Amino acid sequence: MSSGYWPQTYFYWPQTYFYWPQTYFYWSIGIGTALFATINDTVGITDTIATVKGAVRSIVDSVGISDTIAKIGTYIRTLADTLGMTDTINTARNLERALTDDEGITDTTATSKGAIRNIADTVGITDILSHVGTFIRNIPDTIGITDAITTIKTAARNIADTVGITDVITSKKFVLVALADTVGITDTLTIIGTYIRSIIDGVGITDVLAKIGAYKRSIADTTGITDTITTTKGVFRSVANTVGITDVLSAIAGKVASIADTIGITDIITFIKTRIVTRSLRISGNAKSLKISGEDKSLKISGPGD
Repeated sequence: MSSGYWPQTYFYWPQTYFYWPQTYFYWSIGIGTALFATINDTVGITDTIATVKGAVRSIVDSVGISDTIAKIGTYIRTLADTLGMTDTINTARNLERALTDDEGITDTTATSKGAIRNIADTVGITDILSHVGTFIRNIPDTIGITDAITTIKTAARNIADTVGITDVITSKKFVLVALADTVGITDTLTIIGTYIRSIIDGVGITDVLAKIGAYKRSIADTTGITDTITTTKGVFRSVANTVGITDVLSAIAGKVASIADTIGITDIITFIKTRIVTRSLRISGNAKSLKISGEDKSLKISGPGD
């Protein structure tokens, strides 16, 4: 009698331990303690207006026409000849005859502009020359076409705009974020010419340009800033700044140019580009310090225990 043993097989699963990193945020802010963070944003605007120039084009077309007409000439000649003879016969016994012939010929030529010649001959000869002819005519015809393209020129304007944003964060028992935004715009205009230009700048912004000349220019600028603050365990700040500048060129004599400018854009006439800049604000800290940082700047605030 035999006994059978099944081999025992043990399966061991490897044990994997996952450790989640624990992050602790301790807020220790005393009453009456103000936290200040200053964020300076600079937005540069450069406008370049390209001059549209068209070369004056002159087209001269020559059309040559040569007419050759063969000469058709027909000579009509009529001869009417008359001979006048006078015979004198003397009768004698011996019948002597004497002949005396007189011929008188007189030619008179009369010339007219029509090249018709009349010949009157006393002999009785009349020549009539009938001339049907035209001159060989060579007519060079020249057709001149001149295309004049009026050159549209605009003065290059270089605008350097500076937008400064100052954020003041005040902290009490809970985090309060107060945003005080200041927008400063400085326009620098370089004009070559004799045009008098008046600029009225404001926050908000409408520029009115007055010129003595045939060109009228109206600039309407609009600056919009939207701040969104969401408070949970951390303070998040989303700032979406949009600066739209629209330049309208109204010209007397049929010249119209429209320029649309946006933040950080180099504008050439007939192109419109827009860029939206979104920045973030991060706040982190522990029991001893508080750190506020943005995309390109940071601020660290330490407490008494640091």
